[in-house]
Amino acid sequence: MLVKLVASTDTDRIPVDVGGATINVNATTVVVTKNHPATDTLQAPAAVGNAAAQLLAADAARMVWRVRNAGPGLLAIGDATVTVNNAVILLSPGDIWTEDDVPQLQRYAVSDSNATAALEVLK
Repeated sequence: MLVKLVASTDTDRIPVDVGGATINVNATTVVVTKNHPATDTLQAPAAVGNAAAQLLAADAARMVWRVRNAGPGLLAIGDATVTVNNAVILLSPGDIWTEDDVPQLQRYAVSDSNATAALEVLK
C-alpha cells in the first residue's frame, strides 16, 4: 500500500501509524492507493505429503500469494523445518491463507495425512 502525504503549512496534525508507532504529520491531502500486481498466476495444485517440501521458491518480485488447502488433511506452511506440530500457519481443509507481509520468502509445506495446496501468486 502506498500512502502519499502532500506537505502543508497548516498547524493541524494528522496521526499516522507507522509499524506500531504513531507520528504526527501536517498534510492537506492524504492519498492511499493499493499497488496492483502486474500478473496473477494460478499455479497447478501441489500434492503435499508428510515430509516438508518446498512450496514456493524465494522471489523478490512476488507481492502477494495465497493458498487454499484443497485436500483432506491439515496443511502446515513455514520454513524448511516446518511440521504440523510447530507451524504458525496451519490450514484445515478449505481454509485459505493470504501472505502479503513477507511474500518474497521461500516457503515449505507439510501435511499430516496428505493435502493439496492450491496456489495463487501475484507479482
